[in-house]
Amino acid sequence: MKKILLPMLLFGAFLLIPSGGTVRADALETEVLSTYEIDFSDTTAEKVNSDFFAAYVLEGGTPHFETVGQEEDGHWFLEDGALVRKNDIIEGGVSTSNVGVMTYRNKLYTNFRATVEYMQGPSTVTWAALAFRQLSEGCAASDDGGGAECFVQRDGKATVWGRYCGSEGAIESPADPAYDRNVRHSMTVEVIGNSLSLYVDGVLKNSHTLPSSFYYEGYISLLAINNDSRFYSLKIEELSEPVIVETPKHEPIPSAGTEDSLDRMAEKGDFNTFSERPRSVAAEQEGLSGLEIGLIAAGGALAAAGIAVGAWLLLKNKHHKRENP
Repeated sequence: MKKILLPMLLFGAFLLIPSGGTVRADALETEVLSTYEIDFSDTTAEKVNSDFFAAYVLEGGTPHFETVGQEEDGHWFLEDGALVRKNDIIEGGVSTSNVGVMTYRNKLYTNFRATVEYMQGPSTVTWAALAFRQLSEGCAASDDGGGAECFVQRDGKATVWGRYCGSEGAIESPADPAYDRNVRHSMTVEVIGNSLSLYVDGVLKNSHTLPSSFYYEGYISLLAINNDSRFYSLKIEELSEPVIVETPKHEPIPSAGTEDSLDRMAEKGDFNTFSERPRSVAAEQEGLSGLEIGLIAAGGALAAAGIAVGAWLLLKNKHHKRENP
């Protein structure tokens, strides 16, 4: 019994220690705070230029800012109902050294859901992408402060990539033989806390937990990575800070009916309910967010449950010894 009791108590005490861990997306709840939406088939170059920074950047270089429809050495144009990347595209092979960037300029996002309708151009095998949490406008995901990017490879692999993703390489889904890169698709990137979900044509294809160091607000950009990509529309929903959803209460399962049986635990305390707690102003002043405070509170509740179960095992042991001297 002692061998079981000690780990249980240590586990409860461990849960009391503040942690920088991440909560699963399906345990979180958010609401839409604002929505931006543009249809590139029903707009003007003036409108796009007022909403976006248009740029062209060589990997690791300084972005060259321009305007949509710039005839002389420009890279972005409204044509045939789409926003199209043109010029300086290296055909043949796989090159990611030059990127057309369209950065939405009017808001920075931490938690969001962004949906883009796109088609990858036929000139190369590289990609149309969406980048997020960028610290600077007009940059690629391979640059300092470039955030991370999501795209679909030619074999249908839904991909998350970037130097801030917590992975040395691309995070890829399995290949999809039915994916046709020569037709129009939709891609949705949803980031709640540090849980990322990537949907292609409405189907969840990839999910990834981003590192805690990457939890900050930034720009959202459309990228044409050495490709004559076409973008038809973009919708960005700003989401609220995630809130932990309470675990529903379940009635205990009857057992032996003895004084210390598990079905009597509900009489001693309700361990399935989270108590309301006031805001911790001191903790917030120390730089903790509302989410972090909520995580610490939830950890405390789990710790109390662990310690209570440990105490119950100790009582059960003593009861057993009285009956079996």
